[in-house]
Amino acid sequence: GSLTDNKGVDVFAGDISSLFQGIAAIFFCYVSHQMVFPLVSDLRSPTKKRLSKIFFRSHLTLLGVYLGVGIFVYLLLSEH
Repeated sequence: GSLTDNKGVDVFAGDISSLFQGIAAIFFCYVSHQMVFPLVSDLRSPTKKRLSKIFFRSHLTLLGVYLGVGIFVYLLLSEH
């Protein structure tokens, strides 16, 4: 499937699922990992256990957001 604008020009000629996978990878790489060093410097006692707990919870939250958006878009755009 491809996305076209109102004049019939292909905006994205690839598979729409690969577009969403690319956006998810960009968010994960650039939003999650760039905050590691400021996070460590802001913690009172940055132990390995606390950092693991913070990273697990943040990725769990990110997973929940992605699943929520994905399910919503699937239900919105799927043809019943």
